[in-house]
Amino acid sequence: MRRYFSYLNTAKEILKEYNGQEPFVHYIKKYFSQFKKFGSSDRKHISMLCYDYFRCFHALKGRDLAEQLIQSVFVCESESPMLQALDPALVDSLHLPGNEKLALLQADFNDVFPFAMHLSNEINQLQFSASILMQPRLYLRTRPGFKEIVKEKLSSSSIPFNEIFEGCIALANGTSLQQIVQLNKEAVVQDLSSQKVFDAAMQVIPKQPVLSVWDSCAASGGKSILFFDKMQSKMHLTVSDIRSSILKNLRERLGTAGIPLMEIVETDVSKKVQQITRKFDLIICDVPCTGSGTWARTPEQLAFFSAKKIDEYSRRQIAIAKNVIPFLKSNGLLIYITCSVFASENEAVIRQLMEDKKIKLLHSTYLEGYNQKADTLFVATLQKSKAE
Repeated sequence: MRRYFSYLNTAKEILKEYNGQEPFVHYIKKYFSQFKKFGSSDRKHISMLCYDYFRCFHALKGRDLAEQLIQSVFVCESESPMLQALDPALVDSLHLPGNEKLALLQADFNDVFPFAMHLSNEINQLQFSASILMQPRLYLRTRPGFKEIVKEKLSSSSIPFNEIFEGCIALANGTSLQQIVQLNKEAVVQDLSSQKVFDAAMQVIPKQPVLSVWDSCAASGGKSILFFDKMQSKMHLTVSDIRSSILKNLRERLGTAGIPLMEIVETDVSKKVQQITRKFDLIICDVPCTGSGTWARTPEQLAFFSAKKIDEYSRRQIAIAKNVIPFLKSNGLLIYITCSVFASENEAVIRQLMEDKKIKLLHSTYLEGYNQKADTLFVATLQKSKAE
């Protein structure tokens, strides 16, 4: 019993020092590396306390920190030996849904996500807020030719999984795969919604032997690998990013994945692009965003978020998209992607782009992961007209 009170005190210490300037997963990892006394079970419980706190931060804000931590466990967990020790009076209500638990605590469920006025009309506010209180699953995408191999490796390692659709495997969050699956070669860790971002575009991609493709905000390269697999390797790929360290890791990852590169470019596409000299059949524009569609995975970002950042991101997204459009060939496709649920980063950006009469919208949608313990993404497919 005493260890749970120790966990509570440790979580309080961590949260008093954490300022949101780096992902919490990195921060707490550094903390535990400093204090070797914590075993794996200790780390798991302390981390859970902190993440549950972030999920309920706005709804329980203003209460004593220890009270917030205990009540957050009550709201977010369906079973908890820790709660039995810290506040046994709450245990009998653990089975209730999150909104009813918050009502018992005299807290407002609507405060879980206090930025609802910025949500797209396409997003169900109540369902999205409820998803914030739950840890999403880990998703794996098997690469062509490796599905059965990966499933056999998982089964032989006694790792439970479900195949959601062809090649998309759901696992418990925190599942360690490095020693089991050859990541990037056999399978890619990729959210369920992220695996669907090119589904609509595949219906309108021109039939030609090889497609020239530019992943303009490539980051870790997950979309590049996905599109390569979708195209069955029939593409010439250029990737770019603003960060040289990211590009170094990207080159290594694409090498492991067996994906040849035409060109790798370090450039800031929010400004005039001078390093790119050719035009492309298709440009992937997975722009920097608030990440609000992924906050169930990173609830600390919700806790530290300021609404003024929405317009800042929106302006940058418009600039990026407008800067890459000139590099599209006639009839070329622009795939605009965010992991945001805010209209200003999605529908509003598309409206701005369509003021250029040379660009038309073919399709747009939200990939709603909030009912599947997955991320929520926005994707739009736009086409440049024949007239340059």
